[in-house]
Amino acid sequence: MNPTETSDSFSDLFASEPAAVESATSATPATPALVWKVMLVDDEPDIHAVLRMALQDVDVQGRRLQLIDAHSATEAKACLDAHPDIALILLDVVMESEQAGLDLVRHIRQERGNRSVQIVLVTGQPGYAPQRKVVTDYAIDGYRLKSELTADKIFVSVFAALRTHQALIELASYRDHLESLVAERTVALTIAKVHAEAANRAKSVFLSNMSHELRTPLNAILGFAQILTRDERIPEDERKNIATINRAGDHLLSLINDVLEISRIEAGQTAVQNVPFDLAAALSEVEEMIRVRAEAKDLDLSVERHGELPAYVLGDAHRLRQVLINLLGNAVKFTQHGQIRLSVTALPADQIRFEVIDTGVGIEANEQASIFQPFYQTKIGIAAGEGTGLGLTISHEFIRLMGGELSVRSVPGQGSTFSFAVPLAPTFLAHQTSVHGRVLGLSAGQAAPRILVAEDHPDNQQVIFQLLTQAGFKVRIASDGHQTLDLFQTWQPQLILMDMRMPVMDGYQTTRAIRSLANGATLPIIALTASAMESDRSDIFAAGCNEFVRKPVEVEPLFEMIAKYLHLRYDYANLPTPEEHHANADLSALPAAVRAELIHAAIDLDKDATLALVERLQPDFPQQASTIAALVEEYQFDQLRALLEALPTGLPTPATQAGIDS
Repeated sequence: MNPTETSDSFSDLFASEPAAVESATSATPATPALVWKVMLVDDEPDIHAVLRMALQDVDVQGRRLQLIDAHSATEAKACLDAHPDIALILLDVVMESEQAGLDLVRHIRQERGNRSVQIVLVTGQPGYAPQRKVVTDYAIDGYRLKSELTADKIFVSVFAALRTHQALIELASYRDHLESLVAERTVALTIAKVHAEAANRAKSVFLSNMSHELRTPLNAILGFAQILTRDERIPEDERKNIATINRAGDHLLSLINDVLEISRIEAGQTAVQNVPFDLAAALSEVEEMIRVRAEAKDLDLSVERHGELPAYVLGDAHRLRQVLINLLGNAVKFTQHGQIRLSVTALPADQIRFEVIDTGVGIEANEQASIFQPFYQTKIGIAAGEGTGLGLTISHEFIRLMGGELSVRSVPGQGSTFSFAVPLAPTFLAHQTSVHGRVLGLSAGQAAPRILVAEDHPDNQQVIFQLLTQAGFKVRIASDGHQTLDLFQTWQPQLILMDMRMPVMDGYQTTRAIRSLANGATLPIIALTASAMESDRSDIFAAGCNEFVRKPVEVEPLFEMIAKYLHLRYDYANLPTPEEHHANADLSALPAAVRAELIHAAIDLDKDATLALVERLQPDFPQQASTIAALVEEYQFDQLRALLEALPTGLPTPATQAGIDS
């Protein structure tokens, strides 16, 4: 310490301030365990004596002070090691060095990470520690000049600092307690999740077993019933009995399917699969299925389209078809005279509304709130003796999963309207293999259509040229927009495949130019682009293109699109039936250890474990993974096991393992 500090007048140091309030020194003495540890750090013994005199009888919140002396920053570090629970440090600045006190502050806060201990600087040389600078640059909690110290000021600084320290300790304790509670709750939730997953796996196994055990014999019953109906040797009265068996079997199969679907929904096994699909094709498929039933009852069936419906949308085509077939099927069932309409309307924000409107018997007002409950049937439905009481429940859940809400409006004796709106965003061409198989070429009796390919890349020109000419098309190539316009006017193509990025004139400019010509307004133009941006879609359609196909182009969907606009027929390579496809599946390329795991999972009917293995196989064995996934989705675990056990696994199967263990 600088010699000038010793000249401070300590006789006036503890003079009472005017109107000062006496400290509460008469509080009940604290037990030795309940004390505040306060460290006095100063290189002058007189300062220690003065501070001790001022603090000897101080009581803060019922706890006395335990004073610990340190005469240097180095000694203070040792004291902190011995007393890590020190609550307050009254710290000099200039000791073994001019910045010793400030260096100790940095050591405590940064190296030790101690944020709770309160540090009050008590200095006689403010030039080495300007108040504003140290408060700004150092994590201190108070600042006092030795020349200004009084007993009351010391008390106020100590009392406030210890109260702050206590609050920080309580806050840290609360935080630790909260973290402990969160950890306990996390463990509890983890355990609950494990139990829930186990229950779902058990339910999945149950569904697999029930699907196999119920459908296998029922399919045999229905199959033989259909064979018998074709047997001319069977008398007519017996044919009626067989027809009754067939109808009852169909009804039972429908009930089984509904119960299993509800069980899957309750087990959380049902999820929406959003993929691109052809909306018009999906609606046509539904219409064809229902039209036969409607015409059998002399009912008018119509499908109305309102607004600009996109050609391809992103959604769950399978679930949407199931819902529409169920609603239209109910409409046919409960309508004796009049008509049934399916109205499809484009709405803002990529929403599409579907309404099934009939002129049937209608639904009583007091029954409308219950029709979406499982197994509920209206009085008319019970009287008709048809239905499972699950169709509307399943439809309601499917629409909810797709982001919509199924509702009903009905007037008894006048008919019903079931409606819902779901998000079906416009998208690119649905890339999926043609259901017909590989296109061999144009069917006989058709003139070869003229197709103009606007493409500037030579390799792409050759690929498209060969694919189209081999299929029987007449093809011309244009390398830029000007050539495309010239060939359009001189050769008069029936369809153009338009690359959107070309030199001289790009595809956007060329398409607009063609559309402005008298004979180009209705010409089908299919855009070809390597862009992966969804935002480009609107620009391409705005330019006048009819469809949008990404590169690299998938051949079969492109052929189907051309056929759609030119009304063509193709000859196709024969595809194996699903049963033949599965039976001929080659899983021999799979590693022996993986085949053994799959056998175990198939024996346990463990769908989740099998699909987890499929996910592992997908990068290296995509074809085999697809085959296995298809079998699992159909719950064909016995067929999967048969395929695998026909191959040498290199590992013991469960049966042989049992023999070894015995």
